[in-house]
Amino acid sequence: DFIFAVVGEEFGFAGLLLMLLIYLFIVFRGLYIAAQAQSTFGRLLAGSISLTFFVYVFVNAFFAGGLISLLTALTATGLLLVADAYSLQKLSDTYLLFLPLMFFPEAVLNGWMISIMVGFKPHWVGSFRDEEYLQGK
Repeated sequence: DFIFAVVGEEFGFAGLLLMLLIYLFIVFRGLYIAAQAQSTFGRLLAGSISLTFFVYVFVNAFFAGGLISLLTALTATGLLLVADAYSLQKLSDTYLLFLPLMFFPEAVLNGWMISIMVGFKPHWVGSFRDEEYLQGK
């Protein structure tokens, strides 16, 4: 259930941004509740539930990207095999072994880093502006 991808398709960037803000509100509210808890058990319970939800959100949001990258690479491998451009042995020795090294960072690590930068350092993530890029201003 890639709810993040479905919301992105139906509501666009604004929907994704609203969804992330709601998720972050829930996580930070849970951490606030954990900080205000009177007992150690209450702090641990509220904090662990909040952080588990946080991990779920990022896995749900960025796993679809990694899965698509992996399926694209496997499709390219299949096409190379069908076209008889490379043998299966050569592809497995030089390409297939490195697929986890390619799709995991693409989906998870890059997605996390961009999300963190947009949240905490938005000026680091520039947008395309015609004045700056095309006219040299």
